[in-house]
Parts: sequence; C-alpha cells; structure tokens
Amino acid sequence: MNARFKKAIARLTSHQKTAVLAAVDELAAAMTARDGEAGMAAVRRVQALSPEVGSALLDGLADEVRNLRQGE
Repeated sequence: MNARFKKAIARLTSHQKTAVLAAVDELAAAMTARDGEAGMAAVRRVQALSPEVGSALLDGLADEVRNLRQGE
C-alpha cells in the first residue's frame, strides 16, 4: 500500500477500515480472476465509504500498472 492510502485509511473508524479492507480483498480476488466488473464493484464500494481512500487506492493501482509496463 502506498503512503497516501495508509494516511487516508488511518482517518477511518474501525468499522470503515474493516469494510475497506474487505473490499480491497475482493478487489485482489477479482484481479486474480481477471474479473473487471467485480474489481470495479469493489473499487466503487471503497469510494462510497471514503472518496479519499478510493482515490488513493486507484492512484496506487495506476502506479503499479505503470511500474509493470516499464518493466516489460
């Protein structure tokens, strides 16, 4: 997780953190299964709980994709 994600998630209640982490687990499973619809549904759940955490999550994913592409 990137620093921005960690900082954003630190501001959440424990209930919100649990829900965000469950959605992130669902996102990871969807990515493994290459299920784009399930992945986007998980991202939307995170954004609904906290737009700041959702943005940080998407930024982190974009960074990972950029890093993977540079390694090709």
